[in-house]
Amino acid sequence: MALNSTFDVFGAKWTLKTLINTCNILGLEQGSGQGVQRWTAILNKLPPYLVHSDGALQEWAWPGLTDNYNHRHSSMLLPVWPYREITPEAGSTMYNAAKTLLSLKDGFPYENTGHGYCHASLIAAGLKNATSVSNHLLTLTKNGYYYKGLATSHTGNHGTFFTTDTCNTVPAIMMEMLISSDTGVLELLPAIPTSLNQGSISGVKGRSRFTVQNLSWNLSSKSVTCSVKSDITQSLTLIERKGINTISANVTVSSSPLGSIARVLQLTAGGTANITIGTN
Repeated sequence: MALNSTFDVFGAKWTLKTLINTCNILGLEQGSGQGVQRWTAILNKLPPYLVHSDGALQEWAWPGLTDNYNHRHSSMLLPVWPYREITPEAGSTMYNAAKTLLSLKDGFPYENTGHGYCHASLIAAGLKNATSVSNHLLTLTKNGYYYKGLATSHTGNHGTFFTTDTCNTVPAIMMEMLISSDTGVLELLPAIPTSLNQGSISGVKGRSRFTVQNLSWNLSSKSVTCSVKSDITQSLTLIERKGINTISANVTVSSSPLGSIARVLQLTAGGTANITIGTN
């Protein structure tokens, strides 16, 4: 019915990969004819994502279909946020196609819906696009999406009806633009607007069983400090895309295959790593 929507293709891919990974961890459904083998065969048959001639990731993984960029939904960018299949490290082709798609959609007003701007903001943070995040947040805060009691409306200028989309999502946008995480990865300030020259945030959970107890930054002095408490012993790749000029920490720090933007930290279960970074 959906004719290979990118949303559905990714949903099937994520479900199968999660099922396979879980069974591999638990030692279930192994061997010839068992679940892992069957699900892997299905996974390998899923169609690839497609890219339009304009360079944008297609909403439909089916040749010949056109997309409507003037739409409030961004479901085709699910692989960017929240699932992080499309990242700079995963490959430039799909990452650049996703960036192009966001740019084209940003040329329209997301049908003036709060959830349209919020979803686009989360995706923009995943694509390290600080300008897009800033523009969307300013739209939400300046154009009548908030009532005096800080509840929010579905559309701008206090239009249509009350919804919680915006008031519940803006805190998540703020966290995503300051801290991005995945299994074994912590990225600091991935999409921070230049207008937020300095600040701090505390108590943010990461996706690899750690908590960022405190993060503070000063863009003028090019300094970032961070304390991270891990629930498990693990190697954590720390990324700062401006480039890490200097770093000091109370844990073992080593170089990363990602080059000057990253270092690998050795964290212990229950321990706290205190890190100071000088950026480029």
